[in-house]
Amino acid sequence: MTLLAMSADTALPLLVAASVVAATTAALWRRRRQAPTADAALVLAEAAMQRRWPALALAATTGDYETLASGLARADAVDNERRARLVGLALENQHYDAVAAPLIAAFQRVDPEWVNIPLGEAGFTVLHIAASSGNAAIVGLLLSAGADPHAVDASGQNPLFMACSGGHLTVVVALLHAGALPTARSRTMKTPMHFAAHNGHTDVIAALLAGTSSEAEREVALTAGDVSGYQPLHAACIGGSHAAGAPDVLICLPPQQWRGCITDKRLDRTHFRSVCQG
Repeated sequence: MTLLAMSADTALPLLVAASVVAATTAALWRRRRQAPTADAALVLAEAAMQRRWPALALAATTGDYETLASGLARADAVDNERRARLVGLALENQHYDAVAAPLIAAFQRVDPEWVNIPLGEAGFTVLHIAASSGNAAIVGLLLSAGADPHAVDASGQNPLFMACSGGHLTVVVALLHAGALPTARSRTMKTPMHFAAHNGHTDVIAALLAGTSSEAEREVALTAGDVSGYQPLHAACIGGSHAAGAPDVLICLPPQQWRGCITDKRLDRTHFRSVCQG
C-alpha cells in the first residue's frame, strides 16, 4: 500500500516519523563534518600559544612589558592558565608595578576566571605568590580582581599562611579583612599562628588574635595543636632554638603555658616572654 492510498490518519504519523529521521540523520552528518574542523581549530590555537609562550614567559621573567603587551594584543593569545603563570613569573621576579600590575588589569578585562587558577603540582594561586612576596599593593589588586583568600595549595595552606610565615603584617591584615580565617588549618593541622610564632613575628601574632571573632576562636588560635600535638608556643620554641644565638622569641601566651613547651634542654625559659597578656 502506498502513502497515497492510505488514510490521512495513517499517513500523517509516517510522514512525521520520516521527517524526524531525516532531520536527525542530517544533524549527525553535519556534526561529523564540523567536529574535525573544531578540533583542528583548537589544535592550531594551542600550537600558536605554544609558539608564543617561550618569549612571553621570558618577558615576564625579565620584566619586559613591551614584549608582553605586543604578544598579548589578541584576547586569545593565551589561555587562563598561562595568564596566571605569566603573573606568577612577574611576581616571583619582583616585577610588581611595571609588569604584574598592568597584566592583572589587562587579564581581568578578558576573563576574570584566570585569577584563581592553581599553578603546577604545588597548587599555588597568584595570591599565594603575592602574599609570600609581601607586596600589599599587588595583594589588594588581586583581591579586587576576585582572588579567593580561602584558596588552598597542595599542602592545604591558604595565602594567609604565606604572609604570616614571612611576617608581612600589611598583607596579613588585608587578607583577614578579605575574610581569611586566622584559625584555618593546613593538611598537617597547622594554623597561620604556628608559622608566625615559628618565625617570631609578634606583630602578626597580635593581628591574628585581633582577627578572631570570639574568645573561643582566640583560644583555638593560641592553643591549636598540629598532627604532632605541637601548639604555636612549641613552634616558637623550635624556631628560637634554630636561630643564631637563640634570640628572644615573643609569643602571645601566658608564661604559665611555657612549661609545656620546654622539652629540649638546649632551650632556656628566659628566651621567651609574653607580650600580650589577657
